Amino acid sequence: MALTTTAAILARLKQEVRDEVSSSDTEARLLARINEAYFEIVAGGGNLNDDMRGFQKGKPAIFSWALSETGIKFITEIPIEDKTVSATLDNTSVTLSSVNAASLVGWHIKINNEEEVYKITAHTAGTDAITLDTAYIQTTGSALSADIFKLDYELGTDLLLPTNGLICFYQHEPLPILDKREFEKNGILKSIGKGQPTSLCVLKRDTANRSVTIRFDRYPDARERFELPYVPVPAELDLVGSNPILEPNDNLILIDYAAALEYDLRDDTMSDKYFKKALDRFKAMQAKDKQFTAYQDPNFAKILGYSTPQTTLKGGFSKGGHPRNGRGWQGNN
Repeated sequence: MALTTTAAILARLKQEVRDEVSSSDTEARLLARINEAYFEIVAGGGNLNDDMRGFQKGKPAIFSWALSETGIKFITEIPIEDKTVSATLDNTSVTLSSVNAASLVGWHIKINNEEEVYKITAHTAGTDAITLDTAYIQTTGSALSADIFKLDYELGTDLLLPTNGLICFYQHEPLPILDKREFEKNGILKSIGKGQPTSLCVLKRDTANRSVTIRFDRYPDARERFELPYVPVPAELDLVGSNPILEPNDNLILIDYAAALEYDLRDDTMSDKYFKKALDRFKAMQAKDKQFTAYQDPNFAKILGYSTPQTTLKGGFSKGGHPRNGRGWQGNN
């Protein structure tokens, strides 16, 4: 039986763990083990991502087949700079000089060019009343200038993990995604101003909705387009049509890893045997994926001519040839 469906994988797993009785409880339990193994592999390997069981490398293993084809794309909002406001000392209520058609909840506001930046926590679209996250601490005024801008953006509904920085279209390098503590220790909010963002942080991770909220260090004065490469949350495997996204000949790893997890729950030493098999398959998957994408090739993503001598796979030299014949390809260092 070809191991291309969840049903076939489950049938083989039942044989491996010596539990072939067809009961709903057995199938539900073993299907849960398959999904546990599946999720860990798609998410970067889990315990398989190192030689020592229970210790994962800091960097997950990202497979080309797990990547989203489209990425998460979004466009920033244009700041509002034509407003004046009325604000009162020690009060969170602020009145705009005119109504704003769209809700400003989640936007930031800087009043009268003071250094403080407030977040707007309440505003109804089409009204002029907003509420700040803290009380206004400067002198009361009725015609104070105000800059209102959006720094925070919620991204994705199926985001498992990002695979790169945030791709922008005004510079070559992606914007780095910083730890929130690193981001804030430099007093980002105090130095907020107009300009193209240079970095961002993950403000919040919503694990229930599989989304993240990011915060930029600056707000652009025009709309900017960004893209976040990522691995999406895989659909849970079931017996009515949801099958693994792994290449069919790699689905054996799900059986081995699920068997290791099942035997581990039984406190059975067979778990170590199946974990070792899964680990070997995981390494083979990594090697195959690297060969397929040439991600670690020193010439990856470089446009090279064919007129200069290149090192061959056997270590000699030849004129022309594929750039991957250079040293470093397939371990030929």
